Amino acid sequence: MSATSRQVSRLNGKRLFGLQVFAAFVLLAILSYLFPFTGDDWAWGSSIGLQRLESGFANYNGRYVGNLLVLFLTRFPVIKAIITSLTCIGIALAINKIIAKDNHSLFWLSLLLILAMPSDVRAQTIVWTSGFTNYVVPAFGIMLYVLMFKGSLKAEYRQNSKLIIPSVCLGFVNSLIMENVSIYNVGVSSALLLFTRAKHGFWDKSQVAFLFGAIAGCGLMFSNGAYGLALSSETGYQTINTSGPVATAISLFWKRYTSLFCCDNLVLNALVACIVIAFLARAGKVPPAVIITAAAIGALLLLASALAAFGITLITTKITRLVFALATVGLVAELLALAVHLARTQNDFAMLFYVCSMLALILPLFVVSPVGPRNVFPIYTFGILICCYLWNKTLPDRLTSRIAIPACAILYAALVVIYATVHFAETERLAQIQAAVENGESTVRVEKLPFPEDLWNANPTKGTELEKRYKLFYGFPADLDILCE
Repeated sequence: MSATSRQVSRLNGKRLFGLQVFAAFVLLAILSYLFPFTGDDWAWGSSIGLQRLESGFANYNGRYVGNLLVLFLTRFPVIKAIITSLTCIGIALAINKIIAKDNHSLFWLSLLLILAMPSDVRAQTIVWTSGFTNYVVPAFGIMLYVLMFKGSLKAEYRQNSKLIIPSVCLGFVNSLIMENVSIYNVGVSSALLLFTRAKHGFWDKSQVAFLFGAIAGCGLMFSNGAYGLALSSETGYQTINTSGPVATAISLFWKRYTSLFCCDNLVLNALVACIVIAFLARAGKVPPAVIITAAAIGALLLLASALAAFGITLITTKITRLVFALATVGLVAELLALAVHLARTQNDFAMLFYVCSMLALILPLFVVSPVGPRNVFPIYTFGILICCYLWNKTLPDRLTSRIAIPACAILYAALVVIYATVHFAETERLAQIQAAVENGESTVRVEKLPFPEDLWNANPTKGTELEKRYKLFYGFPADLDILCE
């Protein structure tokens, strides 16, 4: 094939991929439009949100960017759907470009893993607008940061002074959304800056700019009075564990975090377990003991993931937790060992950075509460990044596309069925309540929304703050009794 023919083929490939990405964006926007507003969305989209804004979010939290974004999105459902779709597509595209910009199949693999995330994580991040702004948006910001400075992790690197202004803006804005991400931005960007100086012999001005922006954003966030109250345990919203932090961390790891941040991710874990073995098998000159160890860790990880996914107890709760703990420690040790090997043999520190980033995002969560499935999303995003990194080194592009695109279509169809059912049920519920109001009734009985595992705080339970917020959001009379059964 001539050089001209190759250029034409490459151009046609880019156009086709562009059309595919646009189609994915439209389809995800349609799906996102079906997501109902739930829980704290009702507060943000009502007078409660405006009151928080008028107070400057004083003693509430320092997530100023996330708060402003959710205030806006809860008032414009169509724009919310577009932004949700753009952000998810942006994460998948960023991962594609971080790993190998010409391997477009990685976009589909990333999108597949986003669609296949655990239902409770999806419910509290992508579906729940308040969770989306606080967890998905900063995860996208982190991926942009990695994309901007991925070259510093390779053997050769040249700084780009054009990134100085975007870097300081990204560092500042992305440090005003979620606390552990703010800490990550300062800590990891400091470490990467020092690494770049040691490895490449210069101070990267753009990295310095990002660090300054992150420090400014982090300082502004934690100047909010909410964190002083949390430290003194004077608020029920957030608390910081200051007594017995080591014992608390061990307890959290043993009882909850091994499943929450690792074993619950069945699809991602299955792919990572298989791809690590395939990578080692293709590497050559790998001792059989290493492959056997990887296979044993993979089998243990799959067992733990299956137990977590289906809520199965293996003999006793303690034995089940032991399986979770061993699988988690084994996976982290395996990934770290592989990352160190790649750094030594190929002078490629990318995977080591990804694994350390996951740990850096998790560590602050050992001393704060509450922590739930929504906190998983940024860590899960790095899991996708690691999976794509190893996948790109192991399997051909065409095979990836042949697997990922049909799988995305199947998962998308399943999610459309779920959330279309929810959407129509919510529409009917609102119509029923509105009819009761127009008829002058003081009490109305409505049904709970279907698929509760795919939603977060979706029902206005009688006598709770949720009922009050629900009525404020939709403009129903305050004295109306909504019996949600």
